[in-house]
Amino acid sequence: MKPNPSQGKKTASPRPAIFTPLLIVTCLALGASLKWQTPWLFPAACLLVIPTLWAGRRHPWPLRALVLIPLAFCSWNALVRRPSKIPGGDDAALISALVTSEETLLKLTSKLNRLSEGLLTLQLPTTDTERVFARPAKV
Repeated sequence: MKPNPSQGKKTASPRPAIFTPLLIVTCLALGASLKWQTPWLFPAACLLVIPTLWAGRRHPWPLRALVLIPLAFCSWNALVRRPSKIPGGDDAALISALVTSEETLLKLTSKLNRLSEGLLTLQLPTTDTERVFARPAKV
C-alpha cells in the first residue's frame, strides 16, 4: 500500500488564538479613542490594526472587516471633531464671557475680604459688611 502524500501534511488552519485577542484589543482601543479624545490614543489604535490584519490573513474577509469597520468609523469621527481654524468664529463670545466673569470676580473680592476680616474678629455682620447681607425678613 502506497502512502498518500496528503495524509502526512497538515493543512494551514487559521490561528484564532492570536487573531481573536488582537481583534478584541483593537476594537476596544478604537472604541476608547471614540470616547476619550486624546491625541495619542487614535494613532496607537491604528497601529494595533496592522498586526490584527496580519494575524487574520488566513481568516475569511468578513472577520477582517470587523477590524476595518471600527477603523473607518474612528477615522471619520477624528476628521469631524477636528477643531476649525476659522478666525473670529466664537472668539467674541468667549472673550465677552471671560470679561464678564472677571468683572464679577473683582466686584465680589472686596466684599469677601471684608467678610473674612469680620470672621477673624468673630463679629458678623460688622459695620462695614451690613449692606452685604440681605435685610432681615419680617413675618
